[in-house]
Amino acid sequence: MVVGCWLLVIGYWLLVVGCWLLVVGCWLLVVGYWLLVVGCWLLVVGCWLLVIGCWLLVVGYWSLVIISNPAKHLSEPPASCLLPPASCLGALLPPKCKYSTELDITLKVR
Repeated sequence: MVVGCWLLVIGYWLLVVGCWLLVVGCWLLVVGYWLLVVGCWLLVVGCWLLVIGCWLLVVGYWSLVIISNPAKHLSEPPASCLLPPASCLGALLPPKCKYSTELDITLKVR
């Protein structure tokens, strides 16, 4: 008889604890589902912010490069695009004079 009463009390407490665990488990399942949904949305938003941040870093870097030397990047192409190769420069340049321009002008005036 005593064993039966103890089993009845233990079964009752296990039933109460089981019900509470079932309720808590359901709430955690609902909360966990919403946390999963919110976590996925935060992951997507975080990825988009990462992509936008990387683009802004690239644009900011290039704008600083252009602002630091605008003449080089905006007004004219690099000198290597304007000049022919070094092997052709000798044929394009006039022959060197033995006198400077000032000296040449002075001699002509006299």
